Amino acid sequence: MSLTRPKRLFHVPSMSTVMYKDVVDDVEERGYVCVSHVWGEQTLYTPESLGVEGGIDWEIPLSNIRKMDMLKSAMEHFKMEWCWFDVLCMPQGEHNQGEVNGEIPYMGDYYNGAKMTLVLGEGIGPGSATEGSFVKGLFKGLTTITKHTTVLGQLGLWSLDKEPWIGRLWTFQEAVMSGQIWMVNPYKNYLDMSDAMKRLIASGENSAFCSPDDPTMNLARAIRDYGEYKTSVGRMLHEGHKRKCYKPQDRYYGMLGILGYVNFPVTYDITMEDLGKKLMEHAYSNMDVSWLAVHTKDKTGFIPSCEDVTYIGELWREEEPGMCDIKFEENTLWINACVVADVTHSHKVVDNKIDLEDMYKEWGVDDSDVIRAFTGHCWLSDGEIKNLKSYYDADVTSFATFQGLLTAAGIPGGGSIGKLFKKHMRHGDIKWQTVCKVCTKTEKNVLMTFCGECDVGDKIVLLPMYDIHGRTLGIAVDDTFKRKGICLYPKLDLSYEYMPYKFPL
Repeated sequence: MSLTRPKRLFHVPSMSTVMYKDVVDDVEERGYVCVSHVWGEQTLYTPESLGVEGGIDWEIPLSNIRKMDMLKSAMEHFKMEWCWFDVLCMPQGEHNQGEVNGEIPYMGDYYNGAKMTLVLGEGIGPGSATEGSFVKGLFKGLTTITKHTTVLGQLGLWSLDKEPWIGRLWTFQEAVMSGQIWMVNPYKNYLDMSDAMKRLIASGENSAFCSPDDPTMNLARAIRDYGEYKTSVGRMLHEGHKRKCYKPQDRYYGMLGILGYVNFPVTYDITMEDLGKKLMEHAYSNMDVSWLAVHTKDKTGFIPSCEDVTYIGELWREEEPGMCDIKFEENTLWINACVVADVTHSHKVVDNKIDLEDMYKEWGVDDSDVIRAFTGHCWLSDGEIKNLKSYYDADVTSFATFQGLLTAAGIPGGGSIGKLFKKHMRHGDIKWQTVCKVCTKTEKNVLMTFCGECDVGDKIVLLPMYDIHGRTLGIAVDDTFKRKGICLYPKLDLSYEYMPYKFPL
């Protein structure tokens, strides 16, 4: 599918905004730059006061007037003439909001089609021309040292954890959609962000520079995942929910470009609940079921609120296209599902603290049940799972400790059942809230961890969808079939018969 080009571009040498169609030949030959920046607290400037010569009949909102100087010097540095800068290329003001709304779904295309993206930083990095020269030289020298040291040298000196651009929602999409990203600060220092993000990922997600949940690491991971086609509504809701934006609806609109939803209508005269429902309907029409694997803290139902959300699993697909057969009604949702288990034991986790060993003894759970939970839920390799199954199928009681069994199966890591359970029962970045024991229809005991609520007497419903590790999505429902929590259901060798169920939306 061809990319949609911007309606307007700004020509830096002439300091004027022109229609793209009028300069298409020159732009196709030279390319254009997309500008990414944080809006912040804005002041309105007349075009004349910023040196703009023509093409703009609106006041220009800028949080920092130095952005114009940064733009001009950077464009000269990279020998580029044409750029797309939102405040210079989209008519501003309430009376122009309709035209802006029409362009929002295509912004991802704008950045994807640019030769490079220029980030106008806030000046958190090197603070003088002398220091800047040293840093640029240091970057070059560090390429011969370890990748991890390079990351620490480049990103640490720039203090990206304090750079507002890193933590914003719209800039997240702009970075993910860009092929090449450079950051410039007011002191004319330049940082190759694309290279830095790749090296940060290569250094490992437990880098000493930042934690896996750090916005910088989240951004680096999202850029990688987009390149590997791991983008989905569920993943984007999770990655963006802590990022800052001015309007709440932008929680959804800020991902349209990444998802490729160019036909999704944009309006700000809509509630978040209605907007969420419309986006999930649109996602399912594009065969995306990942939103079903999103849970909002302290909220039941299927429509995430974009606040404090958790996404479990990864790369969700229906068992067969259309097999979920989801139908949206005003206050209900029809989905093909299968009731497979009843909850017999439940324990609410408070502050992520729990003594699993004592609780399992009280529940009558033995090591074989725990091992089955591991082989069903965890992210072990196929070889490790095969080894583990062969040991517990033979004689699990021949091992003095659970750790001894894992060691024999060639599974690294050590410690108690609790530590290993927390390590391997991974639900993405989930802070699991409820641990349950359920009894399946075949009278097998299964241990589960839920994101959300799950009480004794609730039922476990499976949907005909699976993630990259072959796990099914389980939903805890009460007697009215209200969704309370979600989980990754283990890989049981069973065939399920799905039928339509009606759930409160």
